[in-house]
Amino acid sequence: MSSQDDRTHGEVWDGYVQGWRNGTDTPGLARPGDHWGTPHTWGLFFKSLITKNVHKGKKFIEIGQGSGKYTEMILNTYPGSEVVCYDVSGKFLEETASNLKKFVSDGRLHTVLLDNNYKTMITDIDKRGWRGHIDCVCSFDAMVHVDMQYLAVYLLTAMETLKPGGVLAMTLADITTDRGFNHLISDLKHVYPFEGRACMQFRWQSKEMIVSVLNRLGFIVKFMKPSIGGDMEMVATLKSKKPIKW
Repeated sequence: MSSQDDRTHGEVWDGYVQGWRNGTDTPGLARPGDHWGTPHTWGLFFKSLITKNVHKGKKFIEIGQGSGKYTEMILNTYPGSEVVCYDVSGKFLEETASNLKKFVSDGRLHTVLLDNNYKTMITDIDKRGWRGHIDCVCSFDAMVHVDMQYLAVYLLTAMETLKPGGVLAMTLADITTDRGFNHLISDLKHVYPFEGRACMQFRWQSKEMIVSVLNRLGFIVKFMKPSIGGDMEMVATLKSKKPIKW
C-alpha cells in the first residue's frame, strides 16, 4: 500500500473514488465526480464539444471518463457507436463499467487501464484495428489535471489514430483568465506541500501553448473558449498527420 507521499496519479484518483464509496468524501453525490458541474452544465459541455462537431460518429475514445456520465451521453446520442475509455484509475473504470453495464454487455463500451507505458493507448487502439478510423477523441474534466508532458502523449495518440477530419475535444485549465489565476493562487497552500508529487492539483495551460502544439501535430483548432465552469473548451480537427517520431 502506498503512503500519501508516494502515490501514483492512479492511486490518488482510486483514493478519491474509495472515499466516495466509504461516504467519507463528497457525501451525497450519486456518482464520484458529480460535484464538477451540474446536469445542466454537463449537457451544455456535451453539445458544445461533441454534438455540434461530430456527425454520425461510430468510434470514440474518451480519456479520463470518471464515472461515465459523458460516456453514456455518447452511447445514447450515436446509435451503434462504440467507446473505449482509458483511465489511470482502475476504480473509476469499475464505476463506469458498473454504471453502464448494459453497454458493456452489448459490446459497445470497453475500458482500459493506463499504466506507465506511454504507448499503451496507441497499442490498444492498433489491436482493435481502429487506427485511422476514430471519429472523436475526447476528455472532459480530466485534462485539467494533466501537465503538458503527459498531455502531449494524448495529443500525439489522437494525431496518429483519428481519421482525417476527426475531432479532438477537451476541457483544459486556462491560466490566462481571472478565474484560472484566482484558482492558482487559492490552491497554493494545498498543493505546495506535495512538492510535485501526485495530487489533484490543476495543471495550467494557455491558448497559445495548446494552439502551438496542435498546429505542429497537423490539427486545425476550431475554437478555444472559456466554458461556463471556468475551464477552457477546445475543439480541433485533424487536417494531416505529421511524421513525428515519439
